[in-house]
Amino acid sequence: MPVYEKEKGILKPKIRQKEAIKEHYRENLEDYLFWSPSGNMHFGYWRPGLSFFNREEQIKEMNKQVLKACELKDGQDLLDLGCGIGGFLRSTHKDNESLKLHGITLVEEQIEKAKTFEESDFNYCLGDFRNLPYPQESMDVCTAMESSCYASGESKNDLIAQAAKVLKPGGRLVIADFFIKADVKLDECTAKVLKKWGDNWGIAEIGRLDKVEQALSNNEFEDIKIRDVSKNLIPSLLQVPFLVLIHLMILIFKGKCNRSRWEHMQSCLLCIPLAIQMHKFSYKIISARKVKDATN
Repeated sequence: MPVYEKEKGILKPKIRQKEAIKEHYRENLEDYLFWSPSGNMHFGYWRPGLSFFNREEQIKEMNKQVLKACELKDGQDLLDLGCGIGGFLRSTHKDNESLKLHGITLVEEQIEKAKTFEESDFNYCLGDFRNLPYPQESMDVCTAMESSCYASGESKNDLIAQAAKVLKPGGRLVIADFFIKADVKLDECTAKVLKKWGDNWGIAEIGRLDKVEQALSNNEFEDIKIRDVSKNLIPSLLQVPFLVLIHLMILIFKGKCNRSRWEHMQSCLLCIPLAIQMHKFSYKIISARKVKDATN
């Protein structure tokens, strides 16, 4: 489902990105639960002491690594930008039940599914993290678990500026996602693979690390910490082709393999050739502290 197409050499929107995102996540809701029955929609983090093959434990460990970077205190407010079906929020609640947890997503069906899990009264909101409906300086922490890729441009400035608006002074923004490394020029083949990967998931443009860091500085964030955890993702990445094949056979057998689900499986597989190019791409956990109100 191409988000962009070339017309006389100029890149123009083919369909509205929001509609592409909504359609993708509506059609593939159950596929994400096949990846993680606990409702997490991101890769896992392996460390010594964890089973190399236990994907669910690695996914929960990624939640712990991001939560650690949040530096939360009891009773504080956390907003998950692009919360999916609430997997990260549930992990956070188990770690600290005193926290006030909020999540925003474009997809109504994700909120409905999230509410079917046994959980506390999280504050889910249907909306766009590029235009947050929360009061200024109302949150202590904002997180983006593999959702920053849906923000605009290589700098992801709209997400960062909105987070700066709703964060209290001294609040933290934590992003976990894939990025293009600074000053990397993608060859034509890699660029085509990246475009196909993004089109299938409604992603217009992946973030570029140096531009994201600059956007954080421009929006008055400091104490910027960038941690490369690419190698920690390898065990969960290696499981992708096997799970895709198994799930694809199940879908075909049940007669449920429609275009959207086939495109989803394609992008899952395309993660592998992109991820192994560690000289071009890397997976980072980025944390930054807001100095004062930034209104962009």
